[in-house]
Amino acid sequence: MHYNGNYDKRELGVTKQKDAAEIRRKIKSVAGKNGWGIAVAGALGVIYGLWQMDIFGMLVGSGVVLTGWNEAHARTLLKSDIGTARTALRLSQIALFLIITISALLGIHGLENLDTQQYLSGEMKNFILGAPNVDMDALQELLRRGLLYTYLGAIALSLFYQGGLFLYYTRKTSHLIKLSKSGQSEEVINRENLE
Repeated sequence: MHYNGNYDKRELGVTKQKDAAEIRRKIKSVAGKNGWGIAVAGALGVIYGLWQMDIFGMLVGSGVVLTGWNEAHARTLLKSDIGTARTALRLSQIALFLIITISALLGIHGLENLDTQQYLSGEMKNFILGAPNVDMDALQELLRRGLLYTYLGAIALSLFYQGGLFLYYTRKTSHLIKLSKSGQSEEVINRENLE
């Protein structure tokens, strides 16, 4: 069986459309799950901030909700405007990394004025303060180091996770843009051949 050039071009165009649809589906899935997961985590942060009457915690939680919503919403732009969707997806990762990093750095800065007793529950506080030979300075240093490593770990984890998603979205949307441009140029060539 012999295929003419027009049939091959059409078949190639269908393959590119299928590839583009598959890439869109994957991006939408990742952005939806990750975005709404982040938004829910941020909402829990807002609720905890309200419960603790912590304005900074409420602001951080609100920022996290907004970045999660932005990421989840950006997936709706993939069909109409890939460039805008790409920017929104990548900016969400940058914003979330900055929120986590700034919060952690402020937490590290606050370790200088750490009050060990504020971290202890009522029963634990009574137990430790009532126990003989408790070195409060050593306990405070242990708590300070634990919090420091937690904050540094949060920054490193965020850099790894948000950085990975940034690269994923960049790579996938770049491929999508290339497929879109090659499909448009093929349509122009076919129109010119028909005229």
